[in-house]
Amino acid sequence: HTSVQTIEIDADTVRWQGADGPEVAPADTVVIATLVEGDRCLADRFEATGLATSVIGDASGIGYLEGAIYAGWHTAAEL
Repeated sequence: HTSVQTIEIDADTVRWQGADGPEVAPADTVVIATLVEGDRCLADRFEATGLATSVIGDASGIGYLEGAIYAGWHTAAEL
């Protein structure tokens, strides 16, 4: 979930204010990711040497899990 406000974490539940209103879900683990940004530095260095490079995951921009899965599948399909 992105752009979440007012997070409350209990022993087995997490509550938050999302764009569509209040939400709640059972949880035994909660990961709070803030200040996330892409970093193509390594890919750019490979490309500068002439290596064919495929950038997947959050390196090219924030896509979270769904974006990483899609980029990985798309890259594998091109091989």
